[in-house]
Order: sequence, then C-alpha cells, then structure tokens
Amino acid sequence: MISRSQPLDGEQFAACQITFLQDLFGYREYLRGRARETPTIDAFLPVFVTLLETMEINAPEEAQNCAHQLTRIIQILFPVKQARGSLLSDTLEDPGQTAAE
Repeated sequence: MISRSQPLDGEQFAACQITFLQDLFGYREYLRGRARETPTIDAFLPVFVTLLETMEINAPEEAQNCAHQLTRIIQILFPVKQARGSLLSDTLEDPGQTAAE
C-alpha cells in the first residue's frame, strides 16, 4: 500500500518528477546491463500500467477521463502508420473526428 505524501506545490512536484525519471532511466541501464532486449520498454511500461491502475482504484471517473486524453495524446505523438481500414487504425480513431482534424 502506498501512503500519501505531504501536499506538494508545483515546483516540489516537478523536482520529484525529475528524480523519478532519473531513477527510471537508472533502472533501464540496470536492465540493459543484464542484456534485456527491450530495456526501455521493460522499465517504462510497468510504470504506465501501475499509474493507470492506481488512478482507476482511487478515482475511477477521473481515470476514464485521463485514459481518453492519454489515448488522444498517444495518437498525436505516435500516428498510426498502417493503412486506413485496418483493425488497429479503426480501433484508435475517434469516430467523430474528420480527416482534416
């Protein structure tokens, strides 16, 4: 179980994020040193899953909104490179979105 920390302001939280990212990249280097084929994925993916699961447990409605926003961000950062009409692109596209958006 994870206990809540003291309230943090934006600057304090940003410092925590930097420390966390440094630790995450340190873990990636640890995995790379153990000859893992995908050390970046192996380090980052469990963090994403844990964050989303934790949010779902603690704030289900906000988790749904976050998941929707995160899906849109992923679509922008990593556009689907497959031809339209494929199962993956049909699943990821917002049905209300036009090609011009």
